[in-house]
Amino acid sequence: MPAPRIFISHSSQDADFTRDLAKAMTEAGADAWYLDQHDRGPIEIGPTVERELKERNVFVVVLSQAALKSEWVQLESRWYWTRWRRENTTRFILPVLATNISMNDLWDFLGDFKRVEQGEGVALPSNQAVQQTLVELGITLPVGDYPPDVVEAMRRKYVALGAITSGLGMPRYLQADDASQRISQRGTSGYTYPFQHGDMRWCEKGGAHPVWRGFFYLYNKKHKEGLDAGFPMTDEISASPSPQGSKGVYQRFEGPWGDYSDEVIRLLANVRCGATAYWSAHNYKKHFTWGALGECYERLHSTHGYLGFPTSDELDAAPSPRKTEGRYQEFEGGTIYRRSRAGAHSVHGEIGALFHAKGGTRSRLGFPMADEHSAARSPQGTDGVYQYFEGRWDYPTDVPSYPPGKRYGATIYCSARGTYATADGIGMCYERLGGTKSALGFPTSSELDATPSPQGTTGRYQVFEGGIIHWCEKYNAVPITGQILDIYNQHAGSGGEFGFPIAAEESASAKDGRVGRQQRFEGGIIYIEE
Repeated sequence: MPAPRIFISHSSQDADFTRDLAKAMTEAGADAWYLDQHDRGPIEIGPTVERELKERNVFVVVLSQAALKSEWVQLESRWYWTRWRRENTTRFILPVLATNISMNDLWDFLGDFKRVEQGEGVALPSNQAVQQTLVELGITLPVGDYPPDVVEAMRRKYVALGAITSGLGMPRYLQADDASQRISQRGTSGYTYPFQHGDMRWCEKGGAHPVWRGFFYLYNKKHKEGLDAGFPMTDEISASPSPQGSKGVYQRFEGPWGDYSDEVIRLLANVRCGATAYWSAHNYKKHFTWGALGECYERLHSTHGYLGFPTSDELDAAPSPRKTEGRYQEFEGGTIYRRSRAGAHSVHGEIGALFHAKGGTRSRLGFPMADEHSAARSPQGTDGVYQYFEGRWDYPTDVPSYPPGKRYGATIYCSARGTYATADGIGMCYERLGGTKSALGFPTSSELDATPSPQGTTGRYQVFEGGIIHWCEKYNAVPITGQILDIYNQHAGSGGEFGFPIAAEESASAKDGRVGRQQRFEGGIIYIEE
């Protein structure tokens, strides 16, 4: 919003006062306009005056007995008042007494407006009237007990935003403790100046910025909950539209704990901050993102990334089966989770849908341990993605991971063959074999109960593009693939004569010297020649 654009209506007999007033307004940063040659020509709103009346959001009428008798001043005042009545949220009218007037002569439509005067119809001395007008328009802010340089920085920002026509509205009357120095949760010192619809905040690190409208109420709500967003580092800024079609605004803040990483700060146009307030027009209300969750969200390109706008505050997540605690925050296109004292990761799309369908963090999957990554293409030519999760226990260190050394105990895979989780013994076996780049390829089913064997063994199994993995407590997880799997299935799988596999496929030599492959089962051996 630009600096306030002011139309000054006056009688030519008050020209000296009007010139002094316009000069003071201009020197303070406002855009003031008035017609030098007034009270001449036909009594009508000419095209130049009409254009200026339409485009200017502040109307100052200089009152005197001469002005009250001027048909031009009355015509301009009534024209603007009619416009104001239709658009009173965006226009402002201020009568200023240049000389004493008879209240009986004041036009009725101006009677209820606050006037710059000493008393009822009594004008202030000229210099005081000019200065008081600047104060009433917010072009000058009372200094009170504030440091003058701080108030000047706040005043410049307020005028640049449009002063009284900005979202802050009018300055509030200063109270005894308003000028007290404020200390943020991070120990930053600064000042707060009160306004009708928010306040102006200043600190040396961020300068002067308004906190108004919805963000003002959000800020105070979180402060009462014991979380201090700190001083603002930017004004309110239009956010990039989300992939879901939402539009809105955001504002950067110091944050309760620390700045985001240098990597993220570079993404934020080098604004050093540790929190951001977001609002969208899709009735998601207003929400802060900060800490590890905020770091993750900004790294994923905030509103114009796949997550879109936040739709909830940060909330406590259900403890995992490993009793891990953490927090989460919901967004238009997914959810970000973080474990206590650990990093944060998003879940979204089909992986996110499966994760939440299984119960989220309280399921055997637990918390996400990494972001979504592209999976290796399977031998069957399938492409897809995967994401690591906490699981009920960590896989051993010999199980491959990306990046190397990443500890996890479950994975969700998503491909054209479907979205499925692998975990526990079957998952460990699958990952140890090489996951999607192994002969097994992508999973094509969830983990299911296996038919009990004739030997009385019970267990689980999971189907993959190129085979199957059976698990039971006695023999752990064993894969079956290729021709051996074909023969095994022809004999009713675990419920048939062979029962559960007890070892992986291995090389074997026949008595006649021929070489083949075999696999041992509870009820026998399946052998195939190579």
